[in-house]
Amino acid sequence: YCPKVKIPEQLLLVLLAIALSAASGGLPLSGYGPLPLVGQVPSGLPSFSLPFIDPATMRALLQPAATVAFFSFLLTMSIAKTLGLKHSYAPDASQELIALGVSNILGSFFHAYPVSGSLSRSALISQSAGDSCTPLHGVVSASVVLVVVLFLTPPPPPPPHPPPTPPPHPPPGEVTPPS
Repeated sequence: YCPKVKIPEQLLLVLLAIALSAASGGLPLSGYGPLPLVGQVPSGLPSFSLPFIDPATMRALLQPAATVAFFSFLLTMSIAKTLGLKHSYAPDASQELIALGVSNILGSFFHAYPVSGSLSRSALISQSAGDSCTPLHGVVSASVVLVVVLFLTPPPPPPPHPPPTPPPHPPPGEVTPPS
C-alpha cells in the first residue's frame, strides 16, 4: 500500500535546476560562455555593524530605495490578501508595513537583503500545510537556515598575523654596539 503523496511543483523545479546545474557545471548562454556557479559561500553569520551613511549616497539611493520599499510592500500585501481569501482572514496593511519596516531597519545592521514577501515560499507552505498552517513553520525555517549557516559551512580562515614590530631605535647621538 502506497499512499498518494502530493509533491509541490516548486520543489520539483528547484531540484531539476540543481541537477541540471550540477551536471553541466554551469549553463551555456549564447555568446556569454557558461553561467558560473556561486562558488565559495562565506561561513558564519555576518557581524553587527552600523550602516555607512554618506549624505551623497543617501540622496542617490533615496528614490531607488523608496521604489524597492513600495514594491516590497505591494508584493507582501498581495500575497497576504490572496492567502487571506483562501484561509478566511483579513490582513492588516499597517501591521504588515510596520513589520517590513522594522525587519529591514534591523537587517541593515547585519548587511541583510531587503525583506519582502515570497510568493513561492508562501504558496508552498499554504499548499503543504493547508488550513493547519501556524507560525511554527517560520520557526522551523529559521532554525534550518541557522543550522546550515552555523554548522554546514566551513570555518572561516584564521585572521592574518600582524607584522613583527621592529626593534626600538636608539636615541639620536647614541652609538649602538655592533652585534
